[in-house]
Amino acid sequence: MHPLTGIAAPLPRTLPVRRSLAIAAAFIGVYVFLDWATYLYAIRPFAITTWNPSAGLALAFLLVFGIRLWPALAIAAFAADALVRGAPPPHLFFEQLGVCIIIAGYVGMVAALRGQLGFRNEFDHLRDMAVLIV
Repeated sequence: MHPLTGIAAPLPRTLPVRRSLAIAAAFIGVYVFLDWATYLYAIRPFAITTWNPSAGLALAFLLVFGIRLWPALAIAAFAADALVRGAPPPHLFFEQLGVCIIIAGYVGMVAALRGQLGFRNEFDHLRDMAVLIV
């Protein structure tokens, strides 16, 4: 609901399938590239990186294009793990479980921002910026 007029906000338009697939493919490519770029300077032997722009990209992607494109985030996260760090042995499912937990965290964060907290991408109010920062 718009705070000044009291009119309900319009529902977001759904993108055509081809455009959604193109956006998802571009996101996957950029996500894997950023993950590779951050992994170049990983602190060994724990593979900890000091910066993680792919996390911000994932949050921005879901905020702008909606939760319905979460499978692109899942594919990007699994592809980044397999291509950058190497595929784990099949009996080590904890790495895949960790990726699933991270994806669920991003989807939950976007759902909370969009739902209960009333965040909007327009940033036309200071409240939107404060909600995103907090």
